[in-house]
Amino acid sequence: MENIVILFTRKYYTGENMDGIDQAKVYFVCNTCSFVFQADPNFMPIKCPQCGSEDTVRT
Repeated sequence: MENIVILFTRKYYTGENMDGIDQAKVYFVCNTCSFVFQADPNFMPIKCPQCGSEDTVRT
């Protein structure tokens, strides 16, 4: 089991698993429905994709 953990750690630090992640997006949480989602903070207002509320905060 230790070999598996070391393998994943090594991939994390070399950036091999970061290829599919959009670095421009950050996490937001909706204050209305508590949904956590990713969005680009450069586009305002940030609307919740689940309920459509603009009452969101960056986490």
